[in-house]
Amino acid sequence: MHHIHLLHLDKEGLTHLYEKGTYFPELRLNRYTTLLILDCHELALPKCRSLVIDAALGVVFSERTTTYLINHFIDQQTVDLLFIRTLLTTLFPTKTPCLPFVWGEIALMPLGGQTRHPTSWVMLHHAYHNFLSGPNEVTFIFKQDQTLRFQIPINKKIYTTNLQTTLDLYATLHHFIDEIVTEFNSSLPHLAHLALSRSEPQFFPSAKQILQAQLPFFVGLTYRHAGIFSLEQVQILSNQLQKKYGRL
Repeated sequence: MHHIHLLHLDKEGLTHLYEKGTYFPELRLNRYTTLLILDCHELALPKCRSLVIDAALGVVFSERTTTYLINHFIDQQTVDLLFIRTLLTTLFPTKTPCLPFVWGEIALMPLGGQTRHPTSWVMLHHAYHNFLSGPNEVTFIFKQDQTLRFQIPINKKIYTTNLQTTLDLYATLHHFIDEIVTEFNSSLPHLAHLALSRSEPQFFPSAKQILQAQLPFFVGLTYRHAGIFSLEQVQILSNQLQKKYGRL
């Protein structure tokens, strides 16, 4: 029988982990191995604003805030938060409870409320099981090592709301993707044959490039009533929106 290890990630527990951790000044998040990104900026630990639990690296910490780490991670993905915010507006037209990052199999969920400030996050797609283990505590068991239990203090209302928002966003995106795949599958073999018959190499824009290229079009439609007509004005506004809403 496997021995179960229980780790309490309250202030005392984080300090204890920090003492066993490794300093990574250039720390980056990894969608395949990062499990938890824990905010430590109020603990006054030397060179530690963020502590990360990673299946490959173990316990590592950095002077970079969780906000920095999350933003850098999102910058490397297919879409950014501007697209996620748009989807959340459709799902929750009156209020957006939180701002998770969900795309494909990635489900990166904040454990706290205000994501524009440093807070702790979980890579929910690695969770084998998660449950409320107390009035204000959640326990995570991850697929990579099911003998470990991570107990984290949370606000129960915020956590349950954030979890439901993340799951709703995940389900909506996958339903959307399933519809697209179904539609394209009927003609995919023919299109693939045409592509293979070309002699010159083909270079296709990424999904991120395509989505970002559409932003000026939607900005032009949305702000036309405000007197914004020129391409230069539309591009300036598009860049401002991308800068403001594409990140935390």
